[in-house]
Parts: sequence; structure tokens; C-alpha cells
Amino acid sequence: MMIFSLFHWFPALFAGIYSFFYFKKVLLFFYSYVKGPAHGQKHQKDQGGPLFLQILPLLLALLIAFLCKNVWSAVALVVLHVLLMSFLLDVAAFVVRLVSQWLPMLQPKPSRYAFYSKVYRCGLLPLLITAIVFTYGTFNMERVTMTEYELSTDKAVQPYTIALLTDTHYDTIQDASALKEAVAQINEKHPDLVLLAGDIVDENTTKESMEEVFQLFGSMDSKFGVYYVYGNHDCQVYSAAPYFTGKELQSAIEGAGITILNDSYVEINDDLILAGRLDASLNNRLTDGENRYPVEKILQGVDPAKYILMMDHQPRDTEENAQAGVDLMVSGHTHAGQIWPVGWLISLMGTPNYGHHQEGSCHIIVSSGVAGWGFPIRTEGHCEYVMLQIQP
Repeated sequence: MMIFSLFHWFPALFAGIYSFFYFKKVLLFFYSYVKGPAHGQKHQKDQGGPLFLQILPLLLALLIAFLCKNVWSAVALVVLHVLLMSFLLDVAAFVVRLVSQWLPMLQPKPSRYAFYSKVYRCGLLPLLITAIVFTYGTFNMERVTMTEYELSTDKAVQPYTIALLTDTHYDTIQDASALKEAVAQINEKHPDLVLLAGDIVDENTTKESMEEVFQLFGSMDSKFGVYYVYGNHDCQVYSAAPYFTGKELQSAIEGAGITILNDSYVEINDDLILAGRLDASLNNRLTDGENRYPVEKILQGVDPAKYILMMDHQPRDTEENAQAGVDLMVSGHTHAGQIWPVGWLISLMGTPNYGHHQEGSCHIIVSSGVAGWGFPIRTEGHCEYVMLQIQP
């Protein structure tokens, strides 16, 4: 609880403290530009200057801290990016000055140094870098690529081609045509199985769009069918006024011919066990007060000689899966961070963030998802669908 509280308040705290020094530096630069360099140098030495150079940065810093109180807002996202870019530039400037002191031959000419100093102190460079990053992130969100993995097994299983799609968050922050194009590409590959690993829709998906996307998936060309597990957003549990009910969601999924795996499994072709877990966030929500089943209970009675594939929206309980004899676990949820450096922080905490991992004999594939969530930009990772090749 304490860690969550610190995470919740840290962005606002960082933004408030750092922006005070950022605004003070920028205001002093422009004050010096208007009044002349002599005034700026004098006020820098005096550690103060006119009263407004002390009061205005403080007021602006308090405003920035307030705007960043909700770290998930679009305004906070922009502000934190600008401040983070400025902070990284401060670190770079400090390193350059340090190296120049140690190695005088690397010092730039006075005229060039004066130009670099003006560019740095005016405070506009972080704004420019943020604009470039966000422009890239906007284009990156609309581009869906294919990622392939080939996994070998000692078990007596026929070769399988499996399509994995997660986190489409349909018709919210990504143009619907991007998913339709990805589905068309998958159909051309004629997969044996199509797996939908949660968050296909979210709180901003209308009932009409929800029905549309599951009809799209239900019509896919798949030899053994299309299978789905709930994500933390699908049931719109975070919305005070959801567009559809849980029963309407279930009806749309099953009406499209898609099989829901909810702490259950199916046997495919007598050599593959496909299991799916209730999402961890939905405990007590879809099960009349019951928590999701342990992996051992879900797989009770399963022949361990068969290839066992587990779908779980969040990449959790990897050790439990390995101990239960799961050969492959597929997940999404993380979006590979989506907004840098979130993915790096997830990995730092020891949670599989993206790609191919392994826990004992259990392979773990975490997809970055077909789309993102919350913001129409992706500055970390890429949008993807996954093609898995299981080879004996």
C-alpha cells in the first residue's frame, strides 16, 4: 500500500519541485535577454533578482504539481514528458561540463559555447523534443506489425500455427482499420488456433463496436476455432456508466462462435490442452464471490504428456504455471510499457514486460498488444499480433 501511495504521489512531487527550477531558469534567461546580460548575471550571483523571479516560478510549480496529481490524464502526460526531457538535458549538460573540466581540449569555442548555452537555458528544447516524440508515438500507434516465435517441444504433438491477439481496446484510441488489416493478414496464414488474450474492448468501447469486433474475430479462418479470456478492461468494471453489461458481453462473444475459457480448458486434436484463466482483477466480480482457481485445479485430470498452453491476460503466476506442467503461457496487458519508461520500470520490478521469457520448462510469451490504452500514442514498444509456431 505504501509503495502504491508513493508511486501515486511521486510524479506530482517530482513535477512540482523540478518545474520550480525549470521555470526559474527560463524566466531568468528571458529576463536577461530583455534587460541585457549584465542584469541576468547580477541576479544569478545575487541568488534572487526581482521578486517576480521568485514568486512566479513558485506559483507555476504549484500549478504543475496540481495538473500532475492525476498521472493518467493527458495533461499530466505532456507535462511530465517535457519535464523529463528537460531533466535529461540537465544531466547531459552536467556531464558535458564535467568532461570539459577534465579534458580542456574538448571545450568548444567561446562563440559556439555561448550558442549552446542559449539553446539550453531558453527551455524550448524540451518542448521541441517532446513534440517530436509525440509525433512519432502517434504514427507508431497506428502501425501494427507481426511478431513470430518458433517453439520446440519433446512432447508428441503435431505442428501448430497459432495467432495471438491481445489488447485491441477496439475503436477507442486506434483506428479500427488497423485491426481489420491485421485480421486480414492473419486469415491469409490460415492459423490452426486464434487466441484472444483479453482487453479486446474497454470502458470507451460502445456496445455496437463491441459486437462488431467479436463478429470480426468470430469470422476468422481458424482450423480449431477462436478462444478468449477476459482482460481487466473488457467488462468495463472501471466505468460508472458502462455501455454494456457482462451478460451482453458474454452473449456477443459466444454468439460470434468464440469459446470463452474462464478457469477451464478444452482439448484440441487429442494432443494439446488449451486452458484459460479468469483475469486476476476480476476476482469476486464474475464468479459470485469466488476467486479464480489455482492452476492445479484448472488442470486437474489433464494428461501431462499432452502439450499444455495457458492463456492468462496478465503475465502473473509464472512459477505456479511452471510447477503445474504448463508448456506455454501467453499474455498481454503490459503493452510493453507503451509510454517510455513504463516498460523499463515494469522489467525492473521483475515482471515479464514483453517478449519471450522462460520459467523452468514453461515458455512465456508476453505481447505488446494490437493497440494501446488511454493515450493515442506509443513511445515504447510497437503494436503487434503474434504468430506462434509449435514444432515437435
